[in-house]
Amino acid sequence: MRCNVGAAIWQGVPIAHVLEVSDLKTVFRTHDGVIHAVNGISFTLDEGELLAVVGESGSGKSVAMMSLMQLLPMPPARIANGSVMFQDQDLVQLGASEIRQVRGARIGFVFQDPMTSLNPVFTVGYQIMEPLREHMGLNKKQARQRAIELLDLVGIPAAPSASTIIRTSFRAACASAW
Repeated sequence: MRCNVGAAIWQGVPIAHVLEVSDLKTVFRTHDGVIHAVNGISFTLDEGELLAVVGESGSGKSVAMMSLMQLLPMPPARIANGSVMFQDQDLVQLGASEIRQVRGARIGFVFQDPMTSLNPVFTVGYQIMEPLREHMGLNKKQARQRAIELLDLVGIPAAPSASTIIRTSFRAACASAW
């Protein structure tokens, strides 16, 4: 499903694709043989577009998206074919340190169950602040302030004290979700 939220056009000509996935194939090697999890998907994403990948359970949605960012354990997973072009780079060809520079900073995903995306071992604040520090170069104080702003932006009230903001905000979010 696509949603155009203002694709960029210059003199009537669409700007080049932001993301171009071509014939992506992902396989898993198991004791019983090779499982073909993603079989040649192709799509493009233009500036200003949102893309929702929908399908039946087990159809390969998550594996396909995780393949784009090399988030699958390799081995047993392997990208057997295809390319993922983003800003003149084939993400499939990037090494571990190079792909880390792209993840979160330049491309992000919301996987099918965002409620399980938070790790209960870490505070919500840490999980918001960590990518701000890693990818945007913010120091701890700046990241904490930005985390407060982001929580406020989505309607989760900030706690009175910076040290308790995250636990209180998470409880508020959980309470309003139920």
